[in-house]
Amino acid sequence: MSLMLIMKTITVREMKAQWAEVEAQVREGEIFEVINRGKPTVRILPATPRPILKWEDHLATAIPGTGRTAEETVKVAGDRQRTLAGRAGLRVNP
Repeated sequence: MSLMLIMKTITVREMKAQWAEVEAQVREGEIFEVINRGKPTVRILPATPRPILKWEDHLATAIPGTGRTAEETVKVAGDRQRTLAGRAGLRVNP
């Protein structure tokens, strides 16, 4: 059994002129293939809803703060990387 998608074709000019109608049809499940200079370039299809993340106790799993600013954290990480690279005989750009 093969699945065949039925879609409408529309030119870029038509799409621009009739965008409200195209958008309404897409919301209802219609698929459009957009033709630009005689060649299919884009398909417009309904968006699928994204799942909502349920995270009951997000604070319980948060990483504890270090009391440093983001800039300080990045500097410490860079210093640590340069130290480890130096021990291995590698050179790391500042």
